[in-house]
Amino acid sequence: MKKILFTLLPCCAMLCSCVEKNTEALFTEATLTAVLPDSLQMVRFQATAVFTNANTRRSVSSSDFRDGVLAIRLQKGIYSIKIGSGSTVEYIVKSTGESHMRQVTADARAALLRDAESVSVDLLWYENAVSGSAGADR
Repeated sequence: MKKILFTLLPCCAMLCSCVEKNTEALFTEATLTAVLPDSLQMVRFQATAVFTNANTRRSVSSSDFRDGVLAIRLQKGIYSIKIGSGSTVEYIVKSTGESHMRQVTADARAALLRDAESVSVDLLWYENAVSGSAGADR
């Protein structure tokens, strides 16, 4: 009986170590969308978004926005999302057709816990328009 037990024990240990771990379940495909008011149409958006995980404090940044949308793969978790200084948006006022460029910022928190998540952030204006833009925006 002991001989069978000593034979089965290493076999069980080997089988347990062969279990495949699914690391894909640890990540989410996140989409971040920069949002302007309905009266404005985005022409160009240049920014860096920084995602900081609330648990690990690890930060990941990306500037790969396409038409105001950023797709990024992150570890699942709760994130602080910041679009910071140096970010600019060029836009057209729909009612007048006037073109403007402004510095913008954004700040949000999001739970990115599913395999795919979408987050929208409202862009906030800096006080001064970027040089070369015409007047105040309404």
